[in-house]
Amino acid sequence: MVALGDISFIIDCMSDRLTSATINLGYYSHNISKICKLVSGEVKVMAVVKANAYGHGIERIAKTAITAGASYLGVVSLGELKRIRNASIHTPVLILNYLDSNSLSEAIKLNSSITVMDEAIVLLIEKEANKQSKNVNVHIKLDTGMHRAGCDPDRLLNLAQKIQAAPHLILEGLFTHFAESEVLDAAFTHQQLKLFNQAIDSLKTIGVNPPLFHCANSAAIINFPETHFTMVRPGLISYGLNPFPKDHPKYTVVAENFRPVLSLKTQVVFIRVIEPGETVGYNRRWQAKRQSRLALLPVGYGDGYRRTPYNAGKVIINGQYVPIVGSVAMDQTVVDITDIQGPVAVGDEVVLIGKQNVVSLTADDLATSYNTVNYEVVTALQDRIDRDYGVKA
Repeated sequence: MVALGDISFIIDCMSDRLTSATINLGYYSHNISKICKLVSGEVKVMAVVKANAYGHGIERIAKTAITAGASYLGVVSLGELKRIRNASIHTPVLILNYLDSNSLSEAIKLNSSITVMDEAIVLLIEKEANKQSKNVNVHIKLDTGMHRAGCDPDRLLNLAQKIQAAPHLILEGLFTHFAESEVLDAAFTHQQLKLFNQAIDSLKTIGVNPPLFHCANSAAIINFPETHFTMVRPGLISYGLNPFPKDHPKYTVVAENFRPVLSLKTQVVFIRVIEPGETVGYNRRWQAKRQSRLALLPVGYGDGYRRTPYNAGKVIINGQYVPIVGSVAMDQTVVDITDIQGPVAVGDEVVLIGKQNVVSLTADDLATSYNTVNYEVVTALQDRIDRDYGVKA
């Protein structure tokens, strides 16, 4: 075995987590501005910042979104709302999912718009709003085919009338969520859109016309301009992530116009050589067929860098792709640098997501290795990974 580098130095570095994410706020601002230009000037943009802004950091992203032109923020929990308000952000916020009764009081105090799906929550909101002597904006979530949560179309008018009758509630919006607006076959999306348009018309028949109608997620913003209505809800494209599969004609539109905001990097902390027949990692899932030079990286599934099939992934070192060997562990990953051109030393940069020279790895590439979606790749990144913020445009 040959090891390079001082062992005590390596241990110190490991304890400091040499893995960090760089968040380019200039790129995020560019993406939000691009969305604002894609929609009519009368159409509001709700920046979706749930799940810690898709792993990018909710406070910094929310502030940047507003500066770049977003006029609304979307979250899914009281905890996320609190983080926004604690950051002195007073922009309107909609809690997009169901809010439990125990959280209502604080959500109302923090001036949140609240999603309603049935009569029971209307009664609870009105009761709490009355206690606080406050008016509360509410949005009806209409189920047009996702079938997770929401008001069924045949109950919409009754629900709207309950809201209209509540002294402290203001029906600010009606929204729905598309199940597959990113796929080539648009039939189901058109079906959902038809139901949404029928719902809008039915509300108008009873004199109800809230100012905000919204259903367009990232894919629909690009693929179905007729879904923009009075507000859109970009998530993926605001972070420079592509909602479309690579065989979709709109994939290139996103790739050419939106910039990936997050890059993920680590360092080489240890180098060794093993002999033919020796194995690496838990359960000895990788065996060397030749003398092999290996590098240790301080990143693992405890950081959100997932444990994949033992050699499904790769990283970039010296502007070259390098394969992962053995199972990704909680805190460490091993890569095979035997065939790399040029020297590799302890402290060298390793790109997990991002670009080095002309070689790149995207969240989509990792998602393919994981057999999942790019959403999961970025939202899985844990808090022990530092976020470094820059503003390069």
